[in-house]
Amino acid sequence: ISAVNNQDFPVISGNNVFWYDYRNGNYSAKPDIYWKNLTTGTIIKIFTEVGFGNGMNASGNRVVFPNPVGVNGANSDIFVYNVSTQVLTHLTNLSTNENYPSISGDRLVWSDNRNGNNDIYLYDFSNNTEKRLTTNSTHQDWPDIDGDKVVYYDNRTGVNQIYLYNLSTNIETQITSGTSNKVFPKISGSKIVWQDSRNNNDIYVYDLITNTEKGITNNPASQLMPRISGNKVVWGDFRNSVWPASMGDIYQYD
Repeated sequence: ISAVNNQDFPVISGNNVFWYDYRNGNYSAKPDIYWKNLTTGTIIKIFTEVGFGNGMNASGNRVVFPNPVGVNGANSDIFVYNVSTQVLTHLTNLSTNENYPSISGDRLVWSDNRNGNNDIYLYDFSNNTEKRLTTNSTHQDWPDIDGDKVVYYDNRTGVNQIYLYNLSTNIETQITSGTSNKVFPKISGSKIVWQDSRNNNDIYVYDLITNTEKGITNNPASQLMPRISGNKVVWGDFRNSVWPASMGDIYQYD
């Protein structure tokens, strides 16, 4: 995919690729969102001048993303585009902020501050219902979902810890403990990964089958923003450069 100016932050689901595109303005302008069907080669602009240059997530035939709305973009709502119907839906329409959407099949989760603090909410497209998952008065943020499991970080202990919410049992479980900050969790199957500040930002993995935690990096440089698929973990790594003055590399652990 090539066009004038920048194309950034792609996400893929099956034969569908989505990305932020600046072909209609320079990098200081608001990007558009484009979709390419890899089977047909068709490229379609699905949203004009989105307010954020990242934050998309896709699963099946849906792509979800946050976008500022209201006066001067005072709050952020969640939007959904269905490539099967080519219909864009403004899913949340509140005077508060809804951010960090993650989707798995018919289930969508996001961070929502309609109650004065950030909570995790779920929308189920199979029955068009919304549900509040967390009720603690502190912040729950950056959710990720895989099947019936939702992970997020939670500040109720005074530092950010990783929590798991099981949609089948409606049970919330604290996964991590200790005094370090754990952020940006991702889940795939029975494995959870996150960025952990205990050694200047390392990557840790938790196995839900064995209930064991393992650090997979120990370099003194920063390792950031992990992603996981099956047993494979990738992250941004600054061991060969200086954070944040220069760009990092991508590392993989299997």
